[in-house]
Amino acid sequence: MRPATPVAIPVVANLRSACGFPSDFRTVCSGPNLTVGHDGAENATPGTYNVVDVAGGGRGPGFALILAPGTYTFCSLRLGRSAALLASGPVTINIASRP
Repeated sequence: MRPATPVAIPVVANLRSACGFPSDFRTVCSGPNLTVGHDGAENATPGTYNVVDVAGGGRGPGFALILAPGTYTFCSLRLGRSAALLASGPVTINIASRP
């Protein structure tokens, strides 16, 4: 058996440029809050949202946030037990950090 060949670290020297990531994900935390209550389902359109809270934990198949195709920025995202975050097409989700 041959000895293992060591791998040079990092495997990708500049992940951001190799994958085409933007140089900065920062954004202003603003926009409306988006809340889905127990046994509820809401549809969202692309944009920036302040607090996103999907309660979950209810009885039945509800408690889902359904995202239309596009780009979303959430300043805060909380998914409760058994909550679902679904997409009806390709989406990009950015989670902004608060200062």
